Amino acid sequence: MPSKGKNRASRQSQLRNKRKKSSTKVVDSRPQAKESPIKNEPSSNSEFTKTTSEEIDVLSKKTSSSTMSSLTYPYIKGELLRISFASLIIIIILISFTFISLD
Repeated sequence: MPSKGKNRASRQSQLRNKRKKSSTKVVDSRPQAKESPIKNEPSSNSEFTKTTSEEIDVLSKKTSSSTMSSLTYPYIKGELLRISFASLIIIIILISFTFISLD
């Protein structure tokens, strides 16, 4: 009969495999851009500049959408105040211990 350690290891292995199987579903949430097929034949300069300007437009749209989806933290001011207040109390206590002698 397996020991408790082996049972735990076996159970952890099962859970790890279960997590790996469930996390394999990846969703691509990026917007789909229309990509023009690349031709291997030499083309005229007007077509080259047209393709280049289209690619630049697509790139600029991608970067602008990423900046628009920035995260907002509505409670950050309160959290910073709480942290600063707690650190201030700790600093005051430490300073007071330097002046108080425990003889």
